[in-house]
Amino acid sequence: MSTTVNIDTYRAQLLQDISTVDNLEVLESIRRAYRRAMGKLKKEKEEETLKPYTLEELHARIDRALEDAKAGREYTNEEVFSMLENKYPWLCK
Repeated sequence: MSTTVNIDTYRAQLLQDISTVDNLEVLESIRRAYRRAMGKLKKEKEEETLKPYTLEELHARIDRALEDAKAGREYTNEEVFSMLENKYPWLCK
């Protein structure tokens, strides 16, 4: 609970500090720094939740891929490259 109080106090102090800034460049810099920090935090949380596949999961994925191929649900290399070129033309110059 003390952590919450510290966070709430710190947040209030930060808001008070920011509310006195009257320079647009400083506010934009603060905003960019905030977004970078939040993006980094989000990425770290996502990486924490990533887990490697188990052997059973890998075999199941391979089985599904083989079933898709037998059923004709597949693309040739040319089709894949064509789709990528259409979706990301600026990358395929």
